[in-house]
Amino acid sequence: MKTKTLNFHHLNKKIKPITSDWLIYLLILLFFAGLVTGVILIKNNEAEILNRIVNTYIGFTDLSKTNTSAALFFKLFLVTSFVLLLTYFTGLCAVGIPFVCVIPIIEGILSGIVSGYFYNNYMLKGLGYCTLILYPPAIVFTISVIFACRNSILMSHNMLNLLSMRRSQPQESFKNYTFKFLILILIGGLSSLLFTVLSNLFIRIFSF
Repeated sequence: MKTKTLNFHHLNKKIKPITSDWLIYLLILLFFAGLVTGVILIKNNEAEILNRIVNTYIGFTDLSKTNTSAALFFKLFLVTSFVLLLTYFTGLCAVGIPFVCVIPIIEGILSGIVSGYFYNNYMLKGLGYCTLILYPPAIVFTISVIFACRNSILMSHNMLNLLSMRRSQPQESFKNYTFKFLILILIGGLSSLLFTVLSNLFIRIFSF
């Protein structure tokens, strides 16, 4: 009876496309660089602009005031869709790559400022808020942003090649590019829904 052996060559062929996608790692690194920067800023600086960012977030997501769950979801969905659409249109520009790389940095800075604020001011309660409400949807949205930036950078590179006559047609069609972003916008909508649900479930535990 023949025994099945592990085909390392076949396994390597499956893993290689993932490990060779250096753009994903670069964008994750940029996000974490922004995250650390945001935490440091909120910890060491009481600048008015940082407080405004936090106050905007609190007022934007506070269910106990004027926001209903539906209103909160649609507001969040508009924000996530705007970020992804901005990334989409930037990718259609031949010189869009530097601008796309700024997007995960900014998202990281904002996430670091907000989460750092709650931890510095409320310690364990703030950490609990971030763990239960803030981080899960933020992770989902960050994944969508990372892949959106990756697709945008590749498309921008294609546009640059077309303008410089290095290629007669883009490697990826406009249709495929658009379809990928539609999926990413849906994932962004999922992060908005997740935040809304978690806020309704757990916001009463926290009184800031």
